[in-house]
Amino acid sequence: MMWAVLAAALAAVFLLGGLRVGLRGEYTPETAGAWLRVGPTEFRLFPRQEEKKPDRPKKARQEGTGGGKQPRPPFLSRRGLLELGRRLFPLLLEAAGQFRRKLQIDELRLRLVAGAPDPADAALRYGQANALLGGIWQPVTRAFHVKDGRARVELDFDRTEPALYGRVSLSLTVGELAALGLSFGVKALSVLLAVRREDRRRAGQKQKAAV
Repeated sequence: MMWAVLAAALAAVFLLGGLRVGLRGEYTPETAGAWLRVGPTEFRLFPRQEEKKPDRPKKARQEGTGGGKQPRPPFLSRRGLLELGRRLFPLLLEAAGQFRRKLQIDELRLRLVAGAPDPADAALRYGQANALLGGIWQPVTRAFHVKDGRARVELDFDRTEPALYGRVSLSLTVGELAALGLSFGVKALSVLLAVRREDRRRAGQKQKAAV
């Protein structure tokens, strides 16, 4: 019985680790939206649907200050925060590089519509639109693994201003996200604790010098 439960737990962890999570975004000149993806399920992030909030009764104003409690010292001083940022910056760059290599663009669609009433101007803008779209497309496809991508330029003689239409869906597995979080989370926590110890030691030395 115990082996069956253990096998089921390992199978659940394996399946959960392979579940893909990510974001999907769409943009048109009229609308824009973003969704959180968890496997085949999506949750709208933007624009959020307006919810009617119930009216809350006004709280009575409390008199008095809460007794002579002294404010707690900050977790880190200003100097400690600057030192923490300096030490975490290389770690953040390393984490961003690892995250970029794990991230997969499942779908990327870009459509740029250009045009002008005059055929000569329309041809010129069509060439400019191709150059612009190529300038966007090449860096993205080089930096990320694009599973399904397509980009095209269309010509519309009734349009006077260019219009961009885009759809992107990107994801990585829960296992990859957890591995990145554990690896760099432990490193970041060790840096934070080291900086806090140094910050407390400096504060103690200042207090001794002031006495």
